[in-house]
Amino acid sequence: MSNSTTYINSRFKKYLMYWILLVFSVVFYEFIDLQTNLNNLMIYTMFLSPVFYVFYHKRLEWSDASLIVVFLLMLMSNIIHPEYFRISTVLYSGLFFTTFLLYKSLCKTNTITIIQYQKIIKYIIYAYAIVLIIQQLQTALGLPVFNRIPWAFNEAYKLNTLSQEPSNTLLIMPLLMFSYIKMAEILRKEKRYHFVNDIKKDKYVWLAFLYVCLTCGSFTVFFSLPVFFCYFINRKTLRYLPFVLFVGLGIGLVAFFVIQKSNTFLLERFTNLLQNTNITAGNIGGDSSSSVRTMPFIVFFQSFNFFDISTWMGHGIDQFELRTSIALFGNNYKLGAGNKNILALFYDYGLIAGLFFFYFLIKNTAPKLWSFEMLFYILLFTIIDFNHYVLWIYILLMYTNMYFKKKYAKLQATQKSIDG
Repeated sequence: MSNSTTYINSRFKKYLMYWILLVFSVVFYEFIDLQTNLNNLMIYTMFLSPVFYVFYHKRLEWSDASLIVVFLLMLMSNIIHPEYFRISTVLYSGLFFTTFLLYKSLCKTNTITIIQYQKIIKYIIYAYAIVLIIQQLQTALGLPVFNRIPWAFNEAYKLNTLSQEPSNTLLIMPLLMFSYIKMAEILRKEKRYHFVNDIKKDKYVWLAFLYVCLTCGSFTVFFSLPVFFCYFINRKTLRYLPFVLFVGLGIGLVAFFVIQKSNTFLLERFTNLLQNTNITAGNIGGDSSSSVRTMPFIVFFQSFNFFDISTWMGHGIDQFELRTSIALFGNNYKLGAGNKNILALFYDYGLIAGLFFFYFLIKNTAPKLWSFEMLFYILLFTIIDFNHYVLWIYILLMYTNMYFKKKYAKLQATQKSIDG
């Protein structure tokens, strides 16, 4: 292969990797199918991923092979529960699989550097903040709001910026910021990001991150930010806890003012969530949104039967959403109410498929089982459906973080052996 051809090929792979990151991280209204709520631009990209994977594939690891097992078990649903089988749903999952495998193959060929990766993360964070400011100004002036998804929201200042909805933004932003921090640790040769010292070097990134989180108007901020900041807690940082609490109180007051001025009801919803302890079939009680998030867990564990074949091989496509909807709304149930999470994979396709996917998840996103990355996933991302783009941007970013961490650890070990 000539030098010019090699150069063009390497540039194409780099921009392809950039494109995959962008198309999962950023959503534009023009590409959203308002009937299915799907991002057509992302689907077109995933549709081409098997073709590119043929050219750029690398040797499959055991964790990657587990995705093939999951896909085969999903296809077996046609044999066990043909009345519920829908090939489009299974193929949609398969596109997520092949897109990840393509991305992983590109990553392994040193397609982008750690500096380039950190820069694109930083630029995405800036883009979220800039678009949010534009949306807020347009809302204040009574103008049409750029990139606002139509189904989003009765509250005027509940804005989605560059995601499909504000709650997605409050999951994506901590994930982006965490990835930026992990790369900063590697580049600065730090074992741990020093919150007090390093924040001065990254002040504009932090400013953009906090501005989006505190002013986009999503109730999810009450969960995602505390989980994110748990990363900085250790023996050394405990002495700064009073200062952090003081600053946090100040930020909370500012957020309260913004929330009140924007006519949202986040604090009322938070109070309702704390009071919402009586969730029964057909009665969602207190706050409907919190019930939608908690009911799937109740339904799954109530229906779990170790000796039932459906527990192991699945109950059929969309049966988890159907059962949860009936539990939430009774005879007036409705599908598509956002009451699906990762447990739908375990329920619809079986415990075996779920465990294989969980094995894949651990191997590709966390340095070890007991790590902050797994805590991050369990506390924030288990509420995300298996076929949701937010789950897969989590997998893409966490894999990239882990890839660069392992790569630079090997380089440092090699350098020490040479110096020694």
